[in-house]
Amino acid sequence: MPQTATLQITLSAEEVAFVKQRVASGEFSSESEVLSTGVQRLAEEAAHQARWEQDVLIPIIDRFQKNPDSSVPIEEVERDLEARRPERKRSS
Repeated sequence: MPQTATLQITLSAEEVAFVKQRVASGEFSSESEVLSTGVQRLAEEAAHQARWEQDVLIPIIDRFQKNPDSSVPIEEVERDLEARRPERKRSS
């Protein structure tokens, strides 16, 4: 079992109600489990963002810095983003 520590936090009334509702629904066994799951999901999201920056963003920046003429017009970028929107919504 991972080592644990106690942390005092302040939540809004709405956040407390949300946490308590998740426990009351049976989805989680305790308030701590709700908050731990939230922190784990934030950590996963941060790791995903870091991988994306390393694997996608940095190579694009490096390529552009080596060849500034390789830039793409904003209209083309907007069309590409619009075409990808349904796929991004499905994966969210």
